[in-house]
Amino acid sequence: QLGNPEAVAAANAACALTLTPPPLGTDVIPRVSGTDAWLTPVHECFWGGAECDADSLTIDRIEFEDNNLSGSLPDEVGRLEDIRFIYLERGGVGGTIPSSYGDLENLLVFDIDFNQVSGTIPETFYDNTNMLQFDLNNNTLTGTLDPRLGDMTALRFLQIGGNPMTGTIPTELGNLELLIVGGFEFTDIQGSMPQSICDNRVPPIGGGFIRSLIADCRGPGAQLECNCCTECKA
Repeated sequence: QLGNPEAVAAANAACALTLTPPPLGTDVIPRVSGTDAWLTPVHECFWGGAECDADSLTIDRIEFEDNNLSGSLPDEVGRLEDIRFIYLERGGVGGTIPSSYGDLENLLVFDIDFNQVSGTIPETFYDNTNMLQFDLNNNTLTGTLDPRLGDMTALRFLQIGGNPMTGTIPTELGNLELLIVGGFEFTDIQGSMPQSICDNRVPPIGGGFIRSLIADCRGPGAQLECNCCTECKA
């Protein structure tokens, strides 16, 4: 009913999507935030959950959190070369992560936790040395943690808990010296937390930035030894 002005107005009035404040440390550019319903006959920058650079009108953010969004992650989003923020947590999104998303050089936040996304983490992400937040927890991702995750040296948040991933935690993750949150709980990862990561914990005095480090390290079901975790799950 896009040709019906009354139907469009009703859809716009029912659109109540809100946006998450940008993470600390990101450049605050002049932005246009949308409030209208998706696919209504206005520029896509004015659709709710979308945000654009006010000067270029290129997509800076797509956000659908906690609103039952379903379907799969469209490969076409990988063509949005200027996008910095993708927030899709707490929905019903399935399918796999398109490898084209890892080619988005300006992407700072990729947050898809609490969905039904499957497959493995595309290797294309590991070349992104600017990403701040990589939230993949509580999906159905499989495979192992690639040592090249340690090349994503700007990461502040890395959460892969709640996925049936296997293998061990690479020592290279100790290269993430700016990491604040690391979540590895409720997985099938075994072994022990590398000392290189423990060295980045605060406290002890002289440690790094990590404030939250969670793993399966308690009780008979524990699979991962961790003597520096802030919280142990089993």
